[in-house]
Amino acid sequence: MARFRKDPDPRFWALNRSLEFDWRLAPYDIDQSQAHARGLMEIGVLSEAALTQLDGGLERVRERIAAHGFEFEPADEDKFLTNLRASMTQDGIAIIGTPSIESQAYASPNSKAGHVNCKSMPDFKQMMARYFHNVFMFSMNDEVVHTGYHKMAHYLLALGCERK
Repeated sequence: MARFRKDPDPRFWALNRSLEFDWRLAPYDIDQSQAHARGLMEIGVLSEAALTQLDGGLERVRERIAAHGFEFEPADEDKFLTNLRASMTQDGIAIIGTPSIESQAYASPNSKAGHVNCKSMPDFKQMMARYFHNVFMFSMNDEVVHTGYHKMAHYLLALGCERK
């Protein structure tokens, strides 16, 4: 059963779609995930068997991307957040960030190329509220995190607490 009565307007997906760009970052994401998993094994959070399983899965993802590229659907953001939420304990906390859509008017072309899936704070909070009972929003400029006027923020951070 779908959560929404009808699909979002196609203009929404056209405006927010960054997936054509994301595939270029995939090899780096895989490398980072493997390095993180190795670090978790070294401090005893993961067993060697779990590391081997994770590493093998990530290598299969790398091979699939190299052979076929990405095959995305507009609902991929929902799939990601649904899977993230499912991996958490009931009282778990997730911190998710995105560049603010308002900051893009002032971003350099290089920054814009790397700023994918930008959102306004109200839209970001609304999205997070579909997955968490409590959502706390923060703004960020340079290295300062604050609760100030979000339309002047470079980045937005959401703290999602207690999965739905």
